[in-house]
Amino acid sequence: MNNIIPSLSGLKQTIYLPGDKVSINCTSAFSFPAARLSWRLNSVPVDRWMVTSYTNSLDSTGLESATLGLNFLVLPEPFRGPEQELWATCKADMPTIHGMEIPMERTLLLGNLGGR
Repeated sequence: MNNIIPSLSGLKQTIYLPGDKVSINCTSAFSFPAARLSWRLNSVPVDRWMVTSYTNSLDSTGLESATLGLNFLVLPEPFRGPEQELWATCKADMPTIHGMEIPMERTLLLGNLGGR
């Protein structure tokens, strides 16, 4: 595995503000079994209706890659904290290896109202 950190795709713009539609995917590296993916916004797990699960991809060696989409309309509420930022994090939970958990995640700043 070259890159075990999940990758993000589908970004249409660099900054999202209230009223914008976010539709991005998180894809895990190939492994067996596939990683379990989850999304958080500002460290809070997202509601189930915001995610789209896709069928795992299989490579020629039998390894699997998972993809989980995140789709929502940006509302003002996430920007109400002191930083006035909106962060999205995709976490990939891999199976334990010798009793050790190896969580991997990718975090992205989606929006910032502090500079307005």
